[in-house]
Amino acid sequence: MFVTEIVSYGIDQSLFEEKYGDRLLEIKKSLEGLTKENIGASKPRHGPQGEDGGVTIWKMKYLWEDLIQEEGWIESRSHIESGVGRRFYMRMLGFINGRVSCTIATHRDHLNRWLYTSTPIAYKNGLVDLPIMLMPVKQLYQDFFDNRGIGIREEFERIVSELQELSPLSHSHPFILLGISNQKSDIRWSELQAESKLHGEKVILRRSIEFPPEFRQAGLGILNYFGEVLREKYPEENAKIKIEQDGSIVRMIVEAEDGSRETIEKALEEYELVVTGKMPPETLFDSRAKILELKNELRIAESRIESQRDIIEYQRQDIADLKQLFSSSLTVKSTPTLNLTVAPNINVLSNQSSAISVVCGLGEALEDIQFLLEEASADSDVSLRLNDLYESVENLDKSANTEDVKSSSGLRKLKKFICDANETGTKTNQFLESIVGGMDTLKSLAKKYNSVAEWCGAPQVPRVFTE
Repeated sequence: MFVTEIVSYGIDQSLFEEKYGDRLLEIKKSLEGLTKENIGASKPRHGPQGEDGGVTIWKMKYLWEDLIQEEGWIESRSHIESGVGRRFYMRMLGFINGRVSCTIATHRDHLNRWLYTSTPIAYKNGLVDLPIMLMPVKQLYQDFFDNRGIGIREEFERIVSELQELSPLSHSHPFILLGISNQKSDIRWSELQAESKLHGEKVILRRSIEFPPEFRQAGLGILNYFGEVLREKYPEENAKIKIEQDGSIVRMIVEAEDGSRETIEKALEEYELVVTGKMPPETLFDSRAKILELKNELRIAESRIESQRDIIEYQRQDIADLKQLFSSSLTVKSTPTLNLTVAPNINVLSNQSSAISVVCGLGEALEDIQFLLEEASADSDVSLRLNDLYESVENLDKSANTEDVKSSSGLRKLKKFICDANETGTKTNQFLESIVGGMDTLKSLAKKYNSVAEWCGAPQVPRVFTE
């Protein structure tokens, strides 16, 4: 396959080619392996396998993912914590290399989530600078997927025309849509208009440190002073420093309009060398007053550490005295008997492995739901239900706590969907019976549901669903 159209927003052709030309070449190379024969012979990792030799969007997606990884791209598995305690998973970014992400569209809702949720959050938090989405053009659907509905065939052309109809757009971040075809031609380039120049502040640096108790106050002071270092050494950067604390974890977030990431990182590296004693404060500032001020900050930090150590040591002594009291009580015959209930030992590594396994199972369930969403594009009722199910199941990933998962709406909705889909005559059942691989996908979902349900103690669906 070949890139035949490029539609950009927030970045012009010359800047794109200058900054991201290498990434585009890697994407083009990955597409070379997407021939009709290779797609037909491939075996998807998830979702319906399709007929031998048959070509499906599902097969194309997984084959491309294997090919892009050969070019050095890494799958996006990160997550971002929101200020209100929600966790956003960045799977929809696809694969990342050099702060550029790339994914391949499988259905309309995939594009909507990518464009309006995943990429804005990723850009705002400094995870990527430029998200890219690959979209088959009408010609490719006609040549490769001749059994697909006309709405899907025209996806690239239709999406671009709709975005042009909505322009000028007010998105705060740049993005690229690449139209791919099985017929090679000169690349046509077009740009979507923006309401105004993209000047929105974005996170260009994020660092998280978990401090031991005795270092917490000193660490907060040291991180806070980095803002003064940045203002003194690089006043033109106009960056904002935010410090967030979550228990023992402290996050430093640097936001800037047009700040240079390299400059900010260089300043942080220099500051780190001074703080750790590998370089003297004189190397950081020219001003004698600033040098003395920094030395004073370091002395204050040391003082805080010593003070906290004394407090912690005092608390540990109290704990030691308490242990001694219990020990004496248990050894003196005249004291009343103490009835102690000992909780069973929990193997942390085993528990983490179970949690990771469950999260992986949920991620694979999302792949199955995503496939069904693609097939349901012409059925608004089923599509609406699948959209709601996808969002609810996606939110399950944010916790590995068994009780949270067991009582979640996502798990309940998944069970109800499976049961409804298995009941003859229901709208969901009719939909699954009407598509290739529909009932196989239902069985796959049922197996994954039962795996999660067994882990958290939720009711399972009958085994006949999975046979």
